[in-house]
Amino acid sequence: MSITDRKKGPRAIEDLVHGAARKAFRKQGFIEASILTKWPLIVGELLSTHCLPERMYFPRGKKTSATLTIRAEGAFALELQHLEPMILERINVFFGYRAVEKLRITHGPLPQAQTRPKVLAEEKPMGKEEERQLAKLVQDISDPKLRDAVANLGRSILNSPK
Repeated sequence: MSITDRKKGPRAIEDLVHGAARKAFRKQGFIEASILTKWPLIVGELLSTHCLPERMYFPRGKKTSATLTIRAEGAFALELQHLEPMILERINVFFGYRAVEKLRITHGPLPQAQTRPKVLAEEKPMGKEEERQLAKLVQDISDPKLRDAVANLGRSILNSPK
């Protein structure tokens, strides 16, 4: 199979590797690799940065009610235990049937933990003119607490790295 097809043009690498990867995923119990590739979509960005699916165990002769093993970073495993009903619901909604019945949580480092930035980018300071414009925008808010909160939000947005 070639990377380009005369009729269709260039092909995505995902399409080329899909068949080869399917066999490796099945060895780990993943009938559908989509739980791995769509993990951030299933559980959300926040959860997906602290955990990832490792293996699915189906009861003998069944294609439902699997146990999903999830690797979690450090103390985040406790949070996952509390969120287990929500995670199970999201997974099963994603599949459209009761594919997973329970979670098994293991501790360990995640591969993407090494690629995540260790510190957040520094905020750039606001100039006096920007500060005046922000004050002008929030001056009509009568509640002082709300005015301060909106101003702080504005500063965060204006100071955030672009």
